[in-house]
Amino acid sequence: MTGSGFRGRGSWYGEGGGCTRRSAAVVPLPIALPMATLTTTISVYGDQFLEVGAQLELHESILHDHTKRLDALLPTLVMDIDSDVRELYTRSGAVKDEIFSQRYRFSSLERERERATVTFETLWRPVLALEAWVGHVDTRMADMSLARYDDHRLIHDMLVQQAAMQRELQEMRGRVIALEQERGCREP
Repeated sequence: MTGSGFRGRGSWYGEGGGCTRRSAAVVPLPIALPMATLTTTISVYGDQFLEVGAQLELHESILHDHTKRLDALLPTLVMDIDSDVRELYTRSGAVKDEIFSQRYRFSSLERERERATVTFETLWRPVLALEAWVGHVDTRMADMSLARYDDHRLIHDMLVQQAAMQRELQEMRGRVIALEQERGCREP
C-alpha cells in the first residue's frame, strides 16, 4: 500500500501496514449465509480497492473463527440448552396457568364486590330511614319529656300554692274562731 490510506475517511490500515483505525465510516458488507449468496457492488478509486479487499478478508476471517467456535460446541451443551428451553417453556405454561387462575379469581372477586355493593346499598337505605325515624322519635320523646317536666313543675307550683293558701285559710279560721270566742266572752 502506498500513501496515507483512505483519505478523509480513515482506514483500517495506515502507513507502514500496521492495523490502525481512524475515525472513518467502514462500508458495512452483508455476511453471506451458506444458504444464500449476496453480492454487493462497491465503487472504489485506485488504492481504495485494496483497503476494501483487506476489510473483506478481515470479516471473512472473523466469520470463519465464529463458525469454528460454533462447530466446537459440545453436543451435551446443546442438549442442556434444549432441556433448559423446554423447562422454561414448561414453567412459562405453569405461570400462564397461574396468571389465568389469578385473573379468574380477580374477576370473581370483582363480581362479588359489585353484588355486595348493590346489596349494601339496598340495605343501607332502610337503615338510614330507620335512623332518621329513631332520631325523630328521640326528638319527640325529648320534647314530651320536657313538656312532662313542665307539667310536673306547674302541678308542683300549684300544689305549693294550694298548701300556702290552705295555711292562710287555717290561720284565718283560727283568727275567726279566736274573734268569735272573744265576742262570745264579751257578750253576756
